[in-house]
Amino acid sequence: MCKVKDRKTTVNNQNEIAKRRALAQIVAPAYAKNPKVAGVLLAGSVARGIADQFSDIEIDIFWHAPPTDEDRSVPIERPLSQTSAFM
Repeated sequence: MCKVKDRKTTVNNQNEIAKRRALAQIVAPAYAKNPKVAGVLLAGSVARGIADQFSDIEIDIFWHAPPTDEDRSVPIERPLSQTSAFM
């Protein structure tokens, strides 16, 4: 019984990881287009492959120059409206 539950949990977690990585693949390029961005990194439990249904998505943005509020917010405003199917 325990092995069946563990398999279901593993499959469910893999689905949760896939959903979160798909969202990150939408958001990351939106940031990467900004010439001030040096790099974009998926971090945390999703990057380590141990996320579950309660996990958030950590995307680290490394900047060449300090970002404005607009630099930080514009990339996520458009993609978030396109991601409701993932939630």
